Amino acid sequence: LKLYILAAFQIFWIKFYWYWIFYFISFIVGYMYLSLLAKTHKAKESKSLFDFMQKWVDDLIFFLVLWVLLGWRIGYILFYDFVYYIHNPIKIFYVREWGMSFVWWTIWVILCIFYLQRKYRLKKDDILRVFDMVISFLPFGLMLGRLWNFLNKELYGKIVTDVFPSISINTMSFLHSMNIFYVYPNIDNIIRFNSNLYEWFLEWFLLLVILQILFWKSKFRPWALW
Repeated sequence: LKLYILAAFQIFWIKFYWYWIFYFISFIVGYMYLSLLAKTHKAKESKSLFDFMQKWVDDLIFFLVLWVLLGWRIGYILFYDFVYYIHNPIKIFYVREWGMSFVWWTIWVILCIFYLQRKYRLKKDDILRVFDMVISFLPFGLMLGRLWNFLNKELYGKIVTDVFPSISINTMSFLHSMNIFYVYPNIDNIIRFNSNLYEWFLEWFLLLVILQILFWKSKFRPWALW
């Protein structure tokens, strides 16, 4: 399914899309977060890591952003709709139809970090610490992803009455007003579960809180407490 992205707003002839707004926010906040970490005791646990973070944090962000966008898109093209793009190669660059692959996005982030390890000759422990830093912040970007899914009116949930056939109209109206239930006009006018906001909170917001606690409480590696 190729997504036709809705514009958030328009200034003159230029349209600004939710996807790219949230990409920009996540990359900027990610840069600020890693820049902050470079000055904290978490980076000072290793002298070589501290030196790397002081000198090359900009490179870390640049390569992560570049590899995320390229890997995400390339993975989608190769494994989701390869035949379509072979016949329509110009469509690869159509940003309004940018379907992407989460699995390949993850793989390319891992490859990016190992590339940086070889490029800057980081120690094994240092690269694990870099993984900790990136992973502890990762749910923030994915949380924004579910928010733009909601604003773009996609990833719709099940029909409420199929799950709760005896639900009252008043209850349904109240939960609809609270955005717990939602109508996706791109699909139909039936009230459905708002799966985007459920996942925003239960998958990514809670995971962000948990990983931040583990990251800042543990001396080394969040999973050391598990």
